[in-house]
Amino acid sequence: MATKATRSTQHMENVVDDSTGDIPLPESGTADSFSRLAQLMSTKDRLVETVESLPAAISAAEEAAAGARREAVDAEMRECEDPASSPASRKRLGSVQGACEARASDHEREARILASRVAAMEERIAAIDGKIDTAVVEVRSDVTRAVSNDVDRLAELLIVAVPPIRAICAELSALHAIAPMASVVDFGISAHLSDPRRSLVSYAGGGAGRDCAANLLSVENEVGRAAAEAVCARFASALEALTLARSHQPYVPLAKRPRDYERRGVLVEFTGSPPTRAAEVVQR
Repeated sequence: MATKATRSTQHMENVVDDSTGDIPLPESGTADSFSRLAQLMSTKDRLVETVESLPAAISAAEEAAAGARREAVDAEMRECEDPASSPASRKRLGSVQGACEARASDHEREARILASRVAAMEERIAAIDGKIDTAVVEVRSDVTRAVSNDVDRLAELLIVAVPPIRAICAELSALHAIAPMASVVDFGISAHLSDPRRSLVSYAGGGAGRDCAANLLSVENEVGRAAAEAVCARFASALEALTLARSHQPYVPLAKRPRDYERRGVLVEFTGSPPTRAAEVVQR
């Protein structure tokens, strides 16, 4: 048993980082789905930022168009109210109004272009959302696979670490056989360690759950026998003392000791005339 436990301990020392005392983690890698999701999310964020800025630009363009038209109306009102109005001034008014209308048209065209950009970008964002949904499924699948692989790695380390603990449990059981202790009995009932890949807790009947998976701490026969032999070797003098203690009987005075059995009774012989048979014997 000691040799088996030593080999397991040495193996654990080989997989533990000597510099930190911690179990070294595998190198972290990034799956293609991680970078693909990050790229799609970055693209969507830029588009959303742009789209959300366009309504203000559209409002500014519409306001500029309305301002240009108000400027043309103001110029016309001034011309109408000017008593010195002349054909030349009215010609200049036409030029001003034409320029204002041109600016208003330009601003309205800009507003329409911006509105069409909003529609196009929102359509593009919807398409990217669909791709993101697919990427999210891939990411979750890759993460689950990576976590499962790491659980496998840690489970193997756990299985390697169990034999020394199992040997300790076997020695506790052997010690309990020498001198029963309630706490050791309770420990044996409650001590349960299962493979994290196989754990299955049942809550049948209410109360605390019970792990139905195999107990890695269960003592194997050869381990139990080896532990019992090792414990008996260590406690040889104690076992001898216990044997003597069990053989002790209180002294009983001679007068109180049971005496040998003495047969007591009377032999009676009946003889006489028939039908009594001759030599008929009755013992009491």
